Amino acid sequence: MAGVTRFEKDQAMSDWSSGYVSDVEYVAGFYGEQAPVSMELASLICGVEPPRNPGDSRPFAYCEIGCGHGTTLATLAATNPEGQFYGVDFMPAHIARAEDFARRAQLDNLHYIEADIAALAADPGADLPQFDYVSLHGVYSWVSTEVRAGIVRFLQRFLRPGGLVYVSYNALPGWQPLAPTQRFMFEFARTLQGNSTERATGAIDFIRQMQAANAAAIDPRAVALLGDASSMTRLPEERAAYLAHEFLNACWQPMFHMDVARDLAGAKLAFVGSAKRLENFAGVGLTPEAQALIDTLAEGPLRETARDYFNGRVFRRDIFVRGKRGLDPAQRDRRLGEVQMLKGAQAPSEDHKAEVLGSTLTLNHSAYAPIFEALETGMHSVSDLCQIAAAKGARMSATEVLGMISGLGFGVPVLRDVTLEAVRAARRHNAVQAADALNARKQLTFALAVPVGHSGLTVSSLDAGVLDGLLKGLPADIEVLSTHILHSAGIDPAEVREGLPAPSPEAAPDAAPDPSMDDPALPMGVRVRKAVAITLADVVPRWIELGVLSPQDVTRAP
Repeated sequence: MAGVTRFEKDQAMSDWSSGYVSDVEYVAGFYGEQAPVSMELASLICGVEPPRNPGDSRPFAYCEIGCGHGTTLATLAATNPEGQFYGVDFMPAHIARAEDFARRAQLDNLHYIEADIAALAADPGADLPQFDYVSLHGVYSWVSTEVRAGIVRFLQRFLRPGGLVYVSYNALPGWQPLAPTQRFMFEFARTLQGNSTERATGAIDFIRQMQAANAAAIDPRAVALLGDASSMTRLPEERAAYLAHEFLNACWQPMFHMDVARDLAGAKLAFVGSAKRLENFAGVGLTPEAQALIDTLAEGPLRETARDYFNGRVFRRDIFVRGKRGLDPAQRDRRLGEVQMLKGAQAPSEDHKAEVLGSTLTLNHSAYAPIFEALETGMHSVSDLCQIAAAKGARMSATEVLGMISGLGFGVPVLRDVTLEAVRAARRHNAVQAADALNARKQLTFALAVPVGHSGLTVSSLDAGVLDGLLKGLPADIEVLSTHILHSAGIDPAEVREGLPAPSPEAAPDAAPDPSMDDPALPMGVRVRKAVAITLADVVPRWIELGVLSPQDVTRAP
């Protein structure tokens, strides 16, 4: 094999990967759009019957294809103990790590399979249930045509009629201007020595040099995805691993929505809408002229793809269903009206504007103020919130109220009762996760299982350290918890660290900024104590509301 790089030799020896990055593990991350409740709400908002409606707590089966470390899957298994969760991944390291966590967290409803999805779909002995929900995050546009065909066969065989599928992918035409950067990065990385993270880092450095030399085809948006220039000499391994998996796969291929829809039609799947609730509002991402033009197209893949020609979307999170059963607006609002809503992020004190698909969506403060006031008093049904708003002269549908409030993070939708079993399972999950966070050196954010809402949230390593102390019975005392974190993480309180990386941009949007990063001139002991004080004051009360902690866990030092 003279004349080839070590990378090419390694690939020849590891052809089981079919060109997919397999020498480094993918980064851990929680993605709430994959939660059954999130998929159900997207389906209802789009007027399609979901597998389960609000209040329905019957057992179900869920599968994640390409589950990685199982971060999302384990979080969902903990908060939905009535479900059986299956994770499939072809990388042994991923499955080994996921199974280890499931064992330590005692999640008996969590099952992992190391397999190529195409081979699994064709295996006559595959002992799998009919799934109500299937999710694929960061898989479909990164694998070969053969693997995508295997995914379709898997869905055809194992997805129950009426079942929902979440699939995310890099989208065209939005990705088109960025594709030249990926192609050059991929080819340049092939000439370098080292593992995929090392080659990704070297390729990024060269891309930046090309940009500095005014290479016209290097789109600034692509370079922005590669990370802040000031951190390039100390690129965290977690960030580099993400970029290697994003850009260095041989089968990397952004896709038009209409092509994905046609593929999945082979499993009798029909498009429902976006997993991002605000993206389903009529006219979002479009001017009135564009909307009028698109309205001349028949409903279907071409019409949905046409929207992307206007909004420039580069990443899609689509929901599909196997057997589309429509709901009329009255049915839809009646179902959504049954959803309970808990206060989320701090409500705005004036009109709130959000950028969605390149357009500005405005929440009218005067109309929503009565709703926010009601949520301050506790949980309310969406139907009650609509009536509260109507009494003040603002008539809004359940779809609008739920979509806006939960889509903007100002409310947490709760579709069914929270059981004691879910609280206990979430506690076991979080205890393991928090303990792991104190020993982590290559990971900045961690997922907590949240019983209220049946989903999860992403927190900083320091917040996880506070949770670890409280779950181990330590008092809610700044000095005690700070000492616990510093000692457990092996941090010298007198040490001064400059240039600590901020949490990864891939972290979920509900991840709180790490306040310990405020002043790098301070010793680590001072910075940790300052951060712990903020966590105890602002974060811990929220954890109690969400069922992450009980009031008994938060005792004060004498």
